[in-house]
Amino acid sequence: MKVRLFVSCFLIACFSWVFAGETPVLTLRSEVALEGKCVQLFVDETYGRAFVIDYLNHTVHVVDLVEERVFHRLTQSSYPVYLVFHADRIYVSDFWGHKVDAYDRESLLLISSIPCKRGPGYMLERGGLLYVASQLEPVLQVFYLPTGQELYAFPLEGRVPKFYLLDDLVILPYYDNYHTWSRDFEMVDSVAFLNPTTFTRWNIEGKIKKPLHILSLESGKYLIAGYLDSAIWRVDWGQKEVTEYITWKGHSHIMDVALFAGKIAITSMSEDDLFYLDPTSKELKRITLGGGIIDLEPYRDQYLFAAGNFDNLLYVLDGDYRLVETKPLKDYPIAMKVYDNRLVVLNMDGPILATYEIGR
Repeated sequence: MKVRLFVSCFLIACFSWVFAGETPVLTLRSEVALEGKCVQLFVDETYGRAFVIDYLNHTVHVVDLVEERVFHRLTQSSYPVYLVFHADRIYVSDFWGHKVDAYDRESLLLISSIPCKRGPGYMLERGGLLYVASQLEPVLQVFYLPTGQELYAFPLEGRVPKFYLLDDLVILPYYDNYHTWSRDFEMVDSVAFLNPTTFTRWNIEGKIKKPLHILSLESGKYLIAGYLDSAIWRVDWGQKEVTEYITWKGHSHIMDVALFAGKIAITSMSEDDLFYLDPTSKELKRITLGGGIIDLEPYRDQYLFAAGNFDNLLYVLDGDYRLVETKPLKDYPIAMKVYDNRLVVLNMDGPILATYEIGR
């Protein structure tokens, strides 16, 4: 820990000296104090608001990003987990209430609730349809939002904490497919592909260890990274093929993957490096940062922001993956969002929502 602290202080000192007299990339605008255990962050660009889910107090803090203050809380969901904006509504999944609550997007008043299978969590919306994955009763439900009617329900094999809508597909990673201690696949399948229009399904057997992150290369072709993998897998939906895209040694516990400046950035909780991959040459490079990079947030192809929760530092990389700035953060940064020309950072311990102006 002393070595990491020394390295962190050294980096801050070096870059303070190098960029002395230059305009910083990030300038702190405000720090809004929150309550509880704040984990999830959502930004409503239409109304200039940030929504922060507090897992301890079972509420959603609403922050006015113009006045930079907490001005409201959504309290009608018994255990809010995820949030989706659509038209004039905000939809909040209520895990223990087994429902999705619909709030008016402007007034923030509760309008109605949609009953769900037990344990609704992650949700996505497309074309007026709401896709909801429940975990206690593993099912993917599809609702028609104007009426709240369930159109389809697809049984799942296990827990899906996060899924993707890419092309015409719902891609559902089974996070519990791989047992950490036995080093073996507990479930037959690791990723489910579903076309909800044609009812076509395809499952990937094994291979990917705790899949979480999926990137689209082109229509029907995807890259998938598992939390415990030392590899990225290439999936061809049309050919029903899974191949190794790239492998490496030692770099595991992947928390985030992002496309930035024509390359693929890959974080790790097991190393103090950020890896980045050229998708054409498949050349893998690394840049040394502090450990525990938990979240990546690109700003156009100009800057890549990386939040590290081992040393509570925010790293700023340019389009050539060079470290150009560091900023100290409050305890345990957990999520970031770009809003206009600002970066909004959520810190979980001693909860703070910090807003930075993006310059240069």
